[in-house]
Amino acid sequence: TAEDIPADLPVDTDWDEIYDTLPTSGMSTAGREAPSEDYERPITTEESLEEHLLWQINLLRLSDADRAIASAIIDSLDRDGYLTAGVDDLQATLTDDDGSGPDVEEIGAVLKLVQGLDPVGVAARDLRECLLLQLAQVVPDTPWLREARRCCDEFMDLLGGRDYNQLMRKLKLSKDELRSTLVLA
Repeated sequence: TAEDIPADLPVDTDWDEIYDTLPTSGMSTAGREAPSEDYERPITTEESLEEHLLWQINLLRLSDADRAIASAIIDSLDRDGYLTAGVDDLQATLTDDDGSGPDVEEIGAVLKLVQGLDPVGVAARDLRECLLLQLAQVVPDTPWLREARRCCDEFMDLLGGRDYNQLMRKLKLSKDELRSTLVLA
């Protein structure tokens, strides 16, 4: 019966002995930051982009093959987060001696997944793709979004050259409309 169960049951360990989520870098408890809401991830000050992306990949339910593809993509990023290898190069890297390996479509699908990680725009192959990935995260009914996407997609050379007169002409926008568009781009 419920009356026979004591109020305090004996325990052989403390919770903190099992689940220590705070950093132990010699700081007193007063100087520690509270754990953030990122699945009790240890707080580090100098995390690399690669570590940050791998951490995110490890939170996803992926097959071993897709995890290997994602790791190969992350390994192929330069220090600015741009993908330096083509899909064919990644396929060659991931193909075994017996010729088995992922197909181009599977690599492309995992690439899209990696490009959806934080920071937005990572694993883009160039500035145009990076900006388009970032614009894809903007709320769809944002004013001037369609024009900003078109500006980045079709007129990167004019945008890079700051040829605003030509941009206004090509996009059929006034000076103020172009200014509103460029805030997004």
